[in-house]
Amino acid sequence: MIDQPIPRAPGEDRVAARTEVWRREMFGRYALVEARLHTGRLHQIRRHLKHISCPLIGDVRYGKGEHNRIFRTEHGLFRLALHCTRIAVRPPRRRRARRQLGAARRTSRRAIASCRRRYAASAG
Repeated sequence: MIDQPIPRAPGEDRVAARTEVWRREMFGRYALVEARLHTGRLHQIRRHLKHISCPLIGDVRYGKGEHNRIFRTEHGLFRLALHCTRIAVRPPRRRRARRQLGAARRTSRRAIASCRRRYAASAG
């Protein structure tokens, strides 16, 4: 659990922000993670992962240029490596949340497959 206040918006006071993060798979020094938001703040996942020194690949604001370049050149990932696969929202005056599911984008799946090949070979 990352419990680190962040600004609601740039230049504003910090407010409570909580994100749960699970490591799902390792690729050398990189990891595939799953995150669950407990609050909804601007750039919350990106800011929290940077706070624990694990910035997102492809994140030009909070990430690391050298790692973004590695993923562009070696794994073909030219975008932010962040994708929502599940969301649940309870509309006002409703008892139950509406849930949506989504699959990871093709570019993300290809980059993950490339990492599996690349880092499995270097581990063995």
